[in-house]
Amino acid sequence: MPDQTLAPMRARAERWFSVAVATRVNSVLSVFFEKLSSQEDSFAAVQVVESAWREAAGQGEEAGFQLESIPLLERLKGKAISLDNPAGAAVAAAADAALLISSYHRDDNPRVAEVMASALTVALEFDRHGIAAPEGYASWLSFESLGHADLANLVFGDEARLDPGDSFEIRFKSGEDSMTYRNSIKAWLRDVR
Repeated sequence: MPDQTLAPMRARAERWFSVAVATRVNSVLSVFFEKLSSQEDSFAAVQVVESAWREAAGQGEEAGFQLESIPLLERLKGKAISLDNPAGAAVAAAADAALLISSYHRDDNPRVAEVMASALTVALEFDRHGIAAPEGYASWLSFESLGHADLANLVFGDEARLDPGDSFEIRFKSGEDSMTYRNSIKAWLRDVR
């Protein structure tokens, strides 16, 4: 039977890619919970993905915090759905992405496909509710899909640099795209009364 473990650099690339994809939609959590729940919920939700970046940059082990955050993220996901807000499904999908990032330390599985699916679900919910797509894109789904492709080229390409000090470029790229979600959900929530 062939060895099922990933080579260390491939494993790091998959982890970073998953964290970068989750970062793209993570701001949806903070805006939603700041407006409709509490600052404390908002802070905790964002810190899960931030802790994964600290770990990627070699700034310490974050497994304890991430695993301890799983019940909180599950509670926030349920809260997003129970608030009967049109953005709730998008927020629940973003919470799923953060949950998947937190679950990594259970089995070292970066859950690439699942994180991607959660992020695509956020985009689909934006499209389903008629939220204007980012400039230059036909839809939120195209914005998210092309963002995944750009990140994959950055992380898995021949020129990929995956030393801890190199994580900033990937983090910065995904963070820029996260601001697009942040600004749009702010406007969406303003319009929902």
